[in-house]
This record gives sequence, structure tokens and C-alpha cells, in this order.
Amino acid sequence: MHLLQIYLIGYFLLLAGAAWALWRSGILGEIPLAWAAIGVAIAVGLAIVLASRPAHL
Repeated sequence: MHLLQIYLIGYFLLLAGAAWALWRSGILGEIPLAWAAIGVAIAVGLAIVLASRPAHL
């Protein structure tokens, strides 16, 4: 596996854990679906940008 794949798997696990914690605490039920989807899209985009940048400049 490439480091990019490992990073993205870890990041998605982090997002899934955060979503699960928000759901279990009842906070996720109060957030409209559109805003939750926008937040997930931003988080995934950020992960891709951070994972694809060069390791050293």
C-alpha cells in the first residue's frame, strides 16, 4: 500500500469515528442533512489535499 492510501484510510476512519460519536450524543440528529454533507465534502477534500502535497519542499 502506498502512503497516500494508508493516510486516506486513517482519515476516513477518523471521520467515521467522529460521525459515530456525534450520532451517539444526539448532536448529529440536530444538524440538517445538507450541512452535514457539506462538512463531509470539505473534510474529504482537505484530506486529499493534505495527502497529495509533497512530503518535503
